[in-house]
Amino acid sequence: MAGETATHTVALAHLLIDGRSHGIQWFVVQLRDRSTGRLMPGVVAGNIGAKAGRGGLDNGWIQFNHVRIPRKHMLQRWASVARDGTFTPAPNPSIAYAALIPERLGVVLGTICNGGQALTIATRYSCVRRQGNNDELIMDYQTQQARLMPGIASIYVLNVLNRHIVAQWTQMTQIIDTKPDVFLAQLADVHAVSAGLKAAAGWWGSEVLERCRRACGGHAFSAYNAIPGIIGDWGVMTTGGGDNIVLAQQSARYLLGCVRRVMAGEQVAGSVDYLNDLPRLLSHARCATSSDAELISTETLRDLLGWLSAKQVIREMETARQHTDLLPVLKRCGLLYALHCVQEQLGMLLEFGHLSSAQSASIRRAFLDGCADLRKDAVPLVDAWGFPDFIIKAPIGRYDGNIYPGKQRHTS
Repeated sequence: MAGETATHTVALAHLLIDGRSHGIQWFVVQLRDRSTGRLMPGVVAGNIGAKAGRGGLDNGWIQFNHVRIPRKHMLQRWASVARDGTFTPAPNPSIAYAALIPERLGVVLGTICNGGQALTIATRYSCVRRQGNNDELIMDYQTQQARLMPGIASIYVLNVLNRHIVAQWTQMTQIIDTKPDVFLAQLADVHAVSAGLKAAAGWWGSEVLERCRRACGGHAFSAYNAIPGIIGDWGVMTTGGGDNIVLAQQSARYLLGCVRRVMAGEQVAGSVDYLNDLPRLLSHARCATSSDAELISTETLRDLLGWLSAKQVIREMETARQHTDLLPVLKRCGLLYALHCVQEQLGMLLEFGHLSSAQSASIRRAFLDGCADLRKDAVPLVDAWGFPDFIIKAPIGRYDGNIYPGKQRHTS
């Protein structure tokens, strides 16, 4: 809310009728007189003060003290309260949080924008800055590639994923009135996807920004080079729209339910349709690939991630249109990001005995080779995002690569 100026808010609060709770519901509450701007009786509100980032936003806080909300001010499209106090619940509990789905999906877009800007700065700088016995470009060091290339690849993967899920949500909202049953049937899946995606993108975005900061050395500590400001603005993404731990638990609970249904002989749809292949996925105690090429194929990597997801869930139960000329490099981005995801979970895959140590070593080699391969296109890949210099606002991330004179002009 706008802490100093908002006249109304939509508040999530417990609905109590005769002392009995009917869960979280949405209520429109007037905060200020629309003519005078003065706070209404029982309402205390204001700006939360200085923040780590986003200083231009008037974020507010509210306290209510015996504020009466008329019954008709409850949002009653799905759940409702009659004049006699009879409560009619929503047909699906997820509806109470449906309004949060666009905000959670917005975190994915934030990862693309904020992470893309930081990666553009770090990549351009790394392809200009030289250091070492032979005056090498620092981007040609394997450690620098392993820091930045997974981030670049992930932005392209998240871009495709974001377009798909936003298009699905938009299509769903357009049929609320005409096909409410279809909307409700798809809601639980999209709710679980948005929750898990927000958590994963939030954590990964924080990791990408920190990698970019470290990749630029002392320059990234300078406020003139934008990365500190991006990090400050980013922080709210990991908590706004729901704490990441809680959201990850919501997705995990949905997965648990889907696995139980599959094990009971039902079919599941949407983002979890891969679980319908659960018997085949779990029939192989070990990954039975015969070559490195087969091991690092997109099909095998997809099966590895599907196998691991199903295995962890069961253990918990027990305990755009394509442009053909761009397709090769986009496939390399997707493959590298898949390798990165598998590499991050190698410990679990080895613990379950699904991969051998030799296969684990092959995946690590393929990951480093993929970083080196994508490095050749690093600058064109970040340039393709189209962030102009006046948005980047970082001398070391200039489009023309002329980083040092620009930095001197800013600091002199």
